[in-house]
Amino acid sequence: MSNHKLKHTSNQWVATYLHAVSKSWLDDNFKASLLEDAHKVLKELGFHIPENIFIEFREVAGNDYNDFPEINLSIFDHIHTTPIHVTVPIPTKPETLSNSFEDIFSKATPMVGCACFCA
Repeated sequence: MSNHKLKHTSNQWVATYLHAVSKSWLDDNFKASLLEDAHKVLKELGFHIPENIFIEFREVAGNDYNDFPEINLSIFDHIHTTPIHVTVPIPTKPETLSNSFEDIFSKATPMVGCACFCA
């Protein structure tokens, strides 16, 4: 890993992830695009993917998150010399979903973890 630090990219990742998940719940075509070419879709959403990080979105079967290892968000804050492959979940769309940020946030973040700078 390089010593070069990217400013606040982990926080940008959390916001972009929540945006992508919530939009995938509302738009099947968007979800299909996200599953097919996550890098293209994330760039269109304005997220700069650090070099050598490869992101794949997959749908969650029920509530089974066993196939999704926990993500150390600090990977988004550095330039890496070796490839890092990240598989992230698209949680099952809730039966009831309001348009409130709090509702979407609470339902879209089972795996995001802490994005603060306490570490």
